[in-house]
Amino acid sequence: MQGSRNGMPLGRVVAALDPLVTAATGTPDCTAESGTPGAAAAGLSSRVNSVAMVDPEDVSAQVELRQPVLPEVDLVAMVGVTEELAAQWLESLLDRPVGVLVKENIVGRRLCDAAARLCVVVIAVDPRARWDVVLSRLRRLLDEDRPEEGSVRDSSARASVNTLSELANLIADGVRGMVTIEDRTNRVLAYSPSESTADEMRTRAILGRAASREVMEMFSRRGVLTTLAGTTTVVELPAEPSIGMNRRLITGIHGPDGDPLGSVWVQQGEREFADDAETLLRGGAVSAAALMVQARLSASSAEEVMTRRLFGEDGGVDGRTAGSLLQFPPTGSYTVIGFATGEAAGSAKAEDTAGVASAADDEATRGVSRGAMEFLGRRLQLHVQAYAAGGRVSLVGHRAYVLVPEDGDTGGSRLIGWVEQLLRRFDGDETVSTRRVRAAVATPVDGLDAVAAARCEVDRVLDSPAVHRQRVTSLTKSRTTVLLGEIFLLLSMRPELEDPRLTVVREYDETHGTSLIESLVAYLHAGMNVRDAARALTVHPNTLRYRIERAEQLSGLDLQDAGDRLLTTLQLELQR
Repeated sequence: MQGSRNGMPLGRVVAALDPLVTAATGTPDCTAESGTPGAAAAGLSSRVNSVAMVDPEDVSAQVELRQPVLPEVDLVAMVGVTEELAAQWLESLLDRPVGVLVKENIVGRRLCDAAARLCVVVIAVDPRARWDVVLSRLRRLLDEDRPEEGSVRDSSARASVNTLSELANLIADGVRGMVTIEDRTNRVLAYSPSESTADEMRTRAILGRAASREVMEMFSRRGVLTTLAGTTTVVELPAEPSIGMNRRLITGIHGPDGDPLGSVWVQQGEREFADDAETLLRGGAVSAAALMVQARLSASSAEEVMTRRLFGEDGGVDGRTAGSLLQFPPTGSYTVIGFATGEAAGSAKAEDTAGVASAADDEATRGVSRGAMEFLGRRLQLHVQAYAAGGRVSLVGHRAYVLVPEDGDTGGSRLIGWVEQLLRRFDGDETVSTRRVRAAVATPVDGLDAVAAARCEVDRVLDSPAVHRQRVTSLTKSRTTVLLGEIFLLLSMRPELEDPRLTVVREYDETHGTSLIESLVAYLHAGMNVRDAARALTVHPNTLRYRIERAEQLSGLDLQDAGDRLLTTLQLELQR
């Protein structure tokens, strides 16, 4: 689904799949002329939470009957599908994935053009790669990278389990088997790593495929589904080699009122089940119920859910549907404002933001509590309603997003002034006063269908570490800084682009206690003005000239050459 802000950046997914992946859109051999400039780069920075598989039958059903074949999913593996059918499928979707994986031999101009128009990244997989290997690796990557929404990563010890993925791994370790946690429709919500003995039934479940007819008939004969829905009994199923099923333990997940929420399945692997497997499984089901109920309560009202979807979360929504529930005209003019909290006020990181860091690292280190964000959201709702009746606020992870209808504010001066005043008010609130709240204002958009894109625009600004000093800004005002940050992020994901010549200079500094790298940075920042750079370093100009000459000798770079100078500047900023 386009616009998800949690999960692993797609560029990191592609890099981690090497050597299974041979190319992705945005490389010279697969760039659609009709694509929006920068769309591939933006797509590679989009975040991936989920992956699923489709086959020709699934795709044909979507194209011919307009029937959805997948739940909301970020990355889709297209198995056995032709290029023409893949392109038609993408064009038929309302909620499009961030990217699609296809075998390299079907990637052509037709598919690349369709994907570029829709801002979907096409990832070409080596034709020799097995799909089960690709998907297994993908799911393991996403599981390892997935924190609880609204939480921050830290290394402190904790006794609670925060995600279903963590719980699946915990149950698997205790029971000594391979676990899947499913909802009441048998959709897999989380699973533990598979062993070589994973059977066909488990594989199909994880890949989003229904169990075979033979398996469903066996379940019906034994009353398995009825038992799971109505009791907390642990059901043991012996191995059935004829239908590709190994031995299993299963128990139902029930809410506080007894309603069935789903089930926990454990397939026996290379080891026998633990002696207390049934006890552990029942405890795991209780923990799963608590996590599933908590997830339901986090979006308690239809309006909250619809507002989140309008901002691009949870699969998105079309403007007409959202407008009818939120009582907004779908064709009006709207502005999106994003609010983010930075490092603690006065901290070294808050003051020194000139260095380049990845957006993913920045997201992980914001360090704001869920309580502070909820406080910020509630306060925003009050202020927004006072500013523009009908304005909406939504909390997504560590950010708050505001949607206000256009009020004829030419140039946005009234809106900017209101946001600046709001931030000053937050500086006086003790709950968030220790955090530096910042805001980014998107360019006004026509119609609710463009709200998710406006949200992406403010995210680009808030993701840029180099604009943290600006309390209120926009992409228009900060475009150079934002684009440079995104360029550095992409370069940081390609270690082969690091220039070894500067590594020689850096190692010389470390060995001899010199400051050649520091001198290069100051010299280039001063526009190659020796006196200004020397003044900034508090050294004599001749000392600086010697250092620059020494750095050029060691590296072989010629800073009088425009190409060498540009490359050196980029490399130094990337390594700061």
